[in-house]
Amino acid sequence: MSGVTILLNDSRGIYIPQNFVECFDVTLWGFAENEEDIATLRNGPEDEWYWDAWNNVLSRAEQTDGNGDVWLLSQDGDLFAYCTDLMTEDEYVEFFGYEREDEGQPTEAEEWASFDEGC
Repeated sequence: MSGVTILLNDSRGIYIPQNFVECFDVTLWGFAENEEDIATLRNGPEDEWYWDAWNNVLSRAEQTDGNGDVWLLSQDGDLFAYCTDLMTEDEYVEFFGYEREDEGQPTEAEEWASFDEGC
């Protein structure tokens, strides 16, 4: 089993966030309680807060499968679901750009936290 899967390909363009909330069960991704973001995404890219709502979803969405593996979302063109515990070493390097055991490399949490430092 692969630790990375494409949920929506980039041919959907700016509609990936809207398509995600329309095509997937948001309750499984742990952010269904945020009705405002979901409504904003359903409104489509014309909504003023569309990209803010999508960033909220990407930063909080997580799904635990039947085996207890935790899957997160990432968008880089395509929308991916990934589970670092299930990734092969090659998948991990391809996805993150560095090896899992590299000393001095930031953790996922440290990478995400660095986005807030400049704000």
